[in-house]
Amino acid sequence: MSIDLKVMRPGKLAGLLNSTRLGEVTSETRVRRNVIRAGLRVGDSTRVNVLGHAARLVAAWHARRGPGAASGLTGYDALRASAAARNRRLSAAGRDIAPLPDAANPEHRAACEKDFRRFCETYFPAAFCRAWSEDHLRVIAKIGEAVREGGLFAFAMPRGSGKTTLARMAALWAVLYGYPHRLRAIGHLFEAEDESQAWPDLHDTIRNARWAYQRAGRMPDFDALAATIAWHRHSVR
Repeated sequence: MSIDLKVMRPGKLAGLLNSTRLGEVTSETRVRRNVIRAGLRVGDSTRVNVLGHAARLVAAWHARRGPGAASGLTGYDALRASAAARNRRLSAAGRDIAPLPDAANPEHRAACEKDFRRFCETYFPAAFCRAWSEDHLRVIAKIGEAVREGGLFAFAMPRGSGKTTLARMAALWAVLYGYPHRLRAIGHLFEAEDESQAWPDLHDTIRNARWAYQRAGRMPDFDALAATIAWHRHSVR
C-alpha cells in the first residue's frame, strides 16, 4: 500500500500515528484542529500535507522551549526574555575582535621579555638615542627586578635625564608581557611603529575598544581584554 505524505486525509493521518507502539496519541479531531490553526499552508479540512504539518509542529515545540520557556515565562514576558537574549548575542558579536594579526618579528618580541634595556632600545630608539650612564643602567636593572619579581624602590635623577620616559616604558613593558595583574595607566600605544607591529593583537584590542566607546558610547569588553592579556602571559613564556 502506497502512502502519499503530501496529500492525506486527517482521519487516515490520525490512524497512521496511532498505529505505533505508543498506541493512541492523537485523534482525527485534533489533527483537523491543528490543520485549521496552520491555515492553508499545510492543507485544508479534507487533505493534509504531512511533511508541512510535521515541520510546523516541530517549530512550535522549539518555540515553546526557547529562553522564555526555560524560565517558565509566557506571553509578553517570554517575548522580552527572547529579545534580551538576542540582544546579548548581537552585543557579544559586535565586541568580538577576532581574528588577531600575527607579530611582525616574534624573535625580537621574545628576546625582550626579560630584558627591559633591550626592550627600550629595540622598540623606542628615538626616545633612547643617547648612551646609557651608570645611573641609567642601575635604574634599568632595578626596574626589571621590580617588574618581574616584585618589590619597591625609589630613585632620583636630574631633570631631563629620562625618569618619566623610563617609568612609562616600564609600565608598557610590564603590560605587554603580562607581568602585572593590575595597572592603572599605560599611556598610548602609538609612539612607535615597531611596537604596534610586535604586539598587533593587544594594540588592536585597545584601539578598537577606544573607537567603540568614542563612536557609540559603548564600554569595552574588559573581560575580553583581560583574556587577551592573560593569553600573552602564557604564550610568550
